[in-house]
Amino acid sequence: LHRLDTVIEQVTLALERYKIVSAAQQLEAFVDDLTNWYIRRSRARFWAAAESGGSDKEAAFQTLYEVLTTLARLVAPFPPFLAESLYRHLEISQDSDVERSVHLREWPRSLGVLGELDAKASDSTLRLVGAMGLAQRIVGLARAARATHDLKTRQPLSSMVLCFSKEAQGVSIRELVEQVRDIVLDEVNVKEIRWAERRGDFVTHEVRPNFRVLGKRLGGKMKAVQAAFNAWTAESGRP
Repeated sequence: LHRLDTVIEQVTLALERYKIVSAAQQLEAFVDDLTNWYIRRSRARFWAAAESGGSDKEAAFQTLYEVLTTLARLVAPFPPFLAESLYRHLEISQDSDVERSVHLREWPRSLGVLGELDAKASDSTLRLVGAMGLAQRIVGLARAARATHDLKTRQPLSSMVLCFSKEAQGVSIRELVEQVRDIVLDEVNVKEIRWAERRGDFVTHEVRPNFRVLGKRLGGKMKAVQAAFNAWTAESGRP
């Protein structure tokens, strides 16, 4: 729901500034996260038996319903007939007293999810959102690596190695990864996550200046500049 709040604010701001493409891209990314991540990762909650699922199953469905009904209004300016179909199936079918068209409904407003939480819960929610975004990034890169080496996801691997820059390491990156560790392992079908001790063992940078252009501007200083470029290392990330 916090993610939905963010999208409402971003799309509203983009449309107010007549940045139609940006608004559409925000919606596209959100729908992708919703269908390919939230719904897929929540299947066990949706399919749980009524007696065993309890409040968690109900919460999963209520959250999805809130997101879909809000999404129908958010996308209304883009695919109007699809938005109308969603609205009729999700809202009019449940409540005959609502407006007869999604295009007659008020524009969605932020739910203010974080505002309803205390400071500790709010911080925990933000960390969870950040951790989940990191998990999606790691999973995407891991799947790309598998595809590069023709390793199907169904083929289990003993471990995967994570390699981050020094800048990223300073943002409690390991704590965030640990928070979603089981999800990452399940998504990419590996048994263990290991951390690279030295980034340079996996990542190298090579900088090749355009001598034809720089030579005209630097003249005799070109040799010194070349030496600086050659001193570039994967560890420092800068000359």
